[in-house]
Amino acid sequence: MGHSGFEAFPERIGTLKHLRCLSFCGKEDIRLPKSLSKLQNLQALVVGEEGLEELPKDLRYMISLRFLGLTTKQKRLPEVGIGCLKFLQTLLIFYCENLENLCEDMRGHRSLRKLVIFGCNSLISLPGSIKCLTALEEFGILNCAKLDLMTTEEKEEKEREKNIQPLSLRIVIFAGLPATLALPEQLLQGTAESLQTFIIKDCPNIGEIPECIGNLKNLQNLEISDCPSLSKRCRRGTGEDWPKIKHIPKIKVDDDDSGEETSH
Repeated sequence: MGHSGFEAFPERIGTLKHLRCLSFCGKEDIRLPKSLSKLQNLQALVVGEEGLEELPKDLRYMISLRFLGLTTKQKRLPEVGIGCLKFLQTLLIFYCENLENLCEDMRGHRSLRKLVIFGCNSLISLPGSIKCLTALEEFGILNCAKLDLMTTEEKEEKEREKNIQPLSLRIVIFAGLPATLALPEQLLQGTAESLQTFIIKDCPNIGEIPECIGNLKNLQNLEISDCPSLSKRCRRGTGEDWPKIKHIPKIKVDDDDSGEETSH
């Protein structure tokens, strides 16, 4: 449904028991009816533009949901609801101007393979439980002006030894994050066997590459752009952080012409 001119889905939508995909991208405020939870065969739900007033708690009953794209006016995603979608594979969160926090406990998303957060300028931190998403393969955070990638948990435990959860991440993209001062080292440590592509763009206050980058055995592609301090430290042959990354086959740092295969 596109720009349909109504602010709420009709309650009778719950009778469409064989519906597989539902997308609503109108410009009006959107309220989802309680009957939506009866769509237990629904596999994809997208609600965008002006966004939802709030996510319904009954969302947890949509047991077949695999793809969820949403814009919401809430400050926090409810754990009773979205946090219970244990078969969800793709979660896209975009243009949530009021969103300050994701749901704290994300461990229920055991099947989540792709998580993208875009244009959420009030988002200030990520939950520590994001490191428990062991099935996650693609992770992107873009254009979130206030977000600090170092979660509270990481800041407190940075100096402590901790068992690192092995992750499945293949692609990580961090872009447009001016409030981030450092890369999330614990998260990266968990990708030692899986990460293949790492892109860092427009993060002007990230100061250095963490030591753990040298342990990412399968990292094939590193791209850094519009990160003045980081780009300088990663310049081919002369940067302070070059020894940390020189093992990576393909490196591109701004205009450094390092996109060619790295010779060893």
